[in-house]
Amino acid sequence: MKSDELIKIVLFICIVVVIFLILRMIAENTNDRFLIKLSNETRSEPKVLFVIAHPDDESMFFSPTIRALHSRKAEIYFLCLSTGNFKRNGTRRTQEMNNLLKSLEIPSDHLKFGSFRDDPKLYWDTDQVKMEIKKAVSHWDINAIISFDKYGVSGHLNHISCYYAIKELETKAVKYKLNSYPTKHAVGLRTRSVSPTFALQMLSEHESQATWWRKLFILSAKHTYLNELIRVK
Repeated sequence: MKSDELIKIVLFICIVVVIFLILRMIAENTNDRFLIKLSNETRSEPKVLFVIAHPDDESMFFSPTIRALHSRKAEIYFLCLSTGNFKRNGTRRTQEMNNLLKSLEIPSDHLKFGSFRDDPKLYWDTDQVKMEIKKAVSHWDINAIISFDKYGVSGHLNHISCYYAIKELETKAVKYKLNSYPTKHAVGLRTRSVSPTFALQMLSEHESQATWWRKLFILSAKHTYLNELIRVK
């Protein structure tokens, strides 16, 4: 290899490393601001409840926020309203969700499953979902709730059902929806990631769901790199 070609390769590698470090610094600063603002809004250390519809929703859509909270040792809880039994493998999927908590060193009692039917064509009853969320908030003394918005990212009706229950829920906990279509002008809390690695590691615990197309989604989806959370009032 000629010396000038080697110099170009080394220079290219150096540029890539510098860009990565800059992006990482930006992401960490963004996440620090997110946690400071979240703490201010909860008026204490945040105890965050993710209200999701299926095991693996947290990996597919909320990984930047979970990573930011996890890295700062914040208390994280999950209310998963179904066992993901659409293909009759709910027992396996609940175990996979428990495996995820173990891998993240989150206590196993920070997870609760609901009994709603996993069906992309089904709206869940809002009052019943509210009741489940209210019980979880009370049981864990939650002061921040994060869930989907009215588009549910993928348009899944179970995701959307979570939003409408959160919207109507009367609680002292601050409520946030994940913006399905983040924009430069939206006002909300932001968390960033510079790598899909954390999301892929989370998905790997859901062995039954770790298909090639879900991995491709994670690699290409904006929500892997940016979560924009809008306050629900």
